[in-house]
Parts: sequence; C-alpha cells; structure tokens
Amino acid sequence: MTQRPMPPPRTSGAGAHRKLLRLQLAVGVIVLAIVAAGLTWWWNSQQQQRNWLMTYGSVQQSTTKDGRTQLTVGYQAGGRRHTVTGDVDPAAFAFGGRTVWVCYAVDDPATARLRLPTDPLCEQR
Repeated sequence: MTQRPMPPPRTSGAGAHRKLLRLQLAVGVIVLAIVAAGLTWWWNSQQQQRNWLMTYGSVQQSTTKDGRTQLTVGYQAGGRRHTVTGDVDPAAFAFGGRTVWVCYAVDDPATARLRLPTDPLCEQR
C-alpha cells in the first residue's frame, strides 16, 4: 500500500487576508463607536446650552401642600408680563426672606423656572 503524499501547506495568504479583514472590521467598529459617542455627547451638550437671564419675581399666589410650597410668580421679560408656577422648598423660601427670582430663556421668555437665593445660578442647573 502506498501512502499518498500530504498536500503542501497553503501559501496563498488566505489566512493572513482573513486576519487583516477581521482587524479592519474591529478597528472600524471601534471608530464608529467613538464617533457615535462623540456625536451623542455633542448633541446633548447643544440641547442643554440655552442662555438664561434672571429677573425679580413677584409672588402672586402661594399654596403649601405635602411639604412643598407651590408659587405662582409674575415677572417682566422681553417687554411683556409673564407668569410661572413652580414648587419650592418652604424652609429655603422662608430662609431667603420669601424672595424669589425667575430664570427665563432669552430666546423664549415664557420658558421659565423659579430660583431661590439658595439655588444655583440659572446657567448652572
């Protein structure tokens, strides 16, 4: 019985080519993930960047319920009179001398939120 000779090993580079393709695919996926994360971060940072101004507010109505004080506050912005309603901590409201300010968006003065003296500045929320 004669033995068949073993075929010579493949030297065409098919295995090396597959490894190169896998490496390129892995690098592509990593780059795509980094780009997607960067775009997501940029988009979120752009959405949160809004210019806010602060003005004095006058309390028009105040009700306390469940340990929170709900204030309806009037304020002047953009040449018009507006109102905003929001909840505040009653102790902080009393501590601040029942003073309340209104943070409003420069591009839309009707978009507003209340700020007590102990709260962060408008841009820091």
